Amino acid sequence: MYNLLKLLKNLYIKLSKKIGFMLIFRDERKSLHNYELKKYKTLTGIYYLPKYAYQDVIRNEIIKNRIFDKKIFELGKKFIEPGTSIIDAGANYGQMSILFSKVCENCSVHSFEASEYIFNILEKNIKLNSTNITPINCALSDISGEEYLVDPDLTNTGTYGALKIQIDPQNKDLKKNKTQIKKIDDFSFDKKISLMKIDVQGWDLKVLRGSIKTIKKNRMPIIFEYEEIFEKEMNYNFEDFLILFKNLDYKFKTVINNNFLVLPKEHKEN
Repeated sequence: MYNLLKLLKNLYIKLSKKIGFMLIFRDERKSLHNYELKKYKTLTGIYYLPKYAYQDVIRNEIIKNRIFDKKIFELGKKFIEPGTSIIDAGANYGQMSILFSKVCENCSVHSFEASEYIFNILEKNIKLNSTNITPINCALSDISGEEYLVDPDLTNTGTYGALKIQIDPQNKDLKKNKTQIKKIDDFSFDKKISLMKIDVQGWDLKVLRGSIKTIKKNRMPIIFEYEEIFEKEMNYNFEDFLILFKNLDYKFKTVINNNFLVLPKEHKEN
């Protein structure tokens, strides 16, 4: 089978050279949840990624040597300062955390990921790429506790990063571990925080409400995601975000694809 695939690949390359352009074939295979990983060496680092998550857009962008949410990375990195910390809430496979960790000298990243499955991949990728990232397996919210979470299901979406946090009150798997639910304010950060990025599929307001003390202390730029599709389920609307940041004396600065940058009103533009 391997020799056949190699032959077909060589034929494809020869044909593309002959006609003068590359033929692009879309992979129509459905993503499958599986624990088998594959190691990829890319321009942004070395990553272990789910082997059979064929339609996972984050995985595929990394494999193609691209930065997923590149505009968000470019926006956020401008605020990172030497000797500070960055909070990456919803770190996924770790690409953004890894890139943030290399922006300035002596900066550190706190990478939060709720899914135990994705967190195990995140840990592997951090070990391969950086020494100044602390991975933390917990679901961030506005309360503290522990819950069983629903296992990943790629039936409706082929991307792990598009799966929202779901509590499983009827857990029947005796071998399954509970996931810690934490507030950002539960953690102590030894350096000033220069940036907080939040992308947690609808839980962003909960994360912000659990970060009030940290925000007041550090007055850092914040990038969060807001999508209308979560309003009914999460029982909020955009007005709730406006009120929260008004009370914190923050201003809305930029929006990129449902991602909002907010800055403390005293922040001076460079």
